[in-house]
Amino acid sequence: MNFPVRVALITAASLALLAAGKFPQMIADEAATQTVDSSIYAAPTPDTGAKFQLAAYTPPSGPRLDASIPDDDSIIASDAAKPEVRSLGELVDKIADLPSVELDEEMRCLATAVYFESKGEPLEGQLAVAQVIINRRDSGKFAKSLCGVIYQRGQFSFTWDGRPDSPSNSEMWKTAQAIAMIAAADDWREIAPDATHFHATRVRPGWHKLQRISSVGNHVFYRFR
Repeated sequence: MNFPVRVALITAASLALLAAGKFPQMIADEAATQTVDSSIYAAPTPDTGAKFQLAAYTPPSGPRLDASIPDDDSIIASDAAKPEVRSLGELVDKIADLPSVELDEEMRCLATAVYFESKGEPLEGQLAVAQVIINRRDSGKFAKSLCGVIYQRGQFSFTWDGRPDSPSNSEMWKTAQAIAMIAAADDWREIAPDATHFHATRVRPGWHKLQRISSVGNHVFYRFR
């Protein structure tokens, strides 16, 4: 029997069974004897106009190979690590209260610069300093690493003496570390958008080729024109 004739006969037989009310029962019988995916044979809601409804399918017990969510505490821990906050101060406090972690070299350089360049400044001012350093690294005009940017010759005054930089105030150091982590993770808005330079309000460097953006605390921030 050629294929088109066979298809026509199968279709006619299916229509006859459907008209006699037997075709749905055949599907239900087959479903009862085979393992099926419940996502394929979903029971219709009463107002869909469906003429029949399959018996509820109970999947076999045991692990599912297609499970997309691990059954452990990692998700809870991940969510807890990203608390909802209403202010930068609240975010800093939450991070500072976490168990201390050992910073890698890049993050320690960033936190050290925040500490020596802006400790005692408003939190927004400290974050702006950290963001300046990150913007410099990403600009292509300075060193390609955070430590390289910070210790580039003649850039940040706290590096000029050549002595080791060891924070002495533990609370301010915790804040500086929290600010560094927030800046590196981009967890807060940019305080001085695209800023790559800053100076203390007491000096007048005459940066005519730079555009002044804003002043935060005792620092004035600039970016390339």
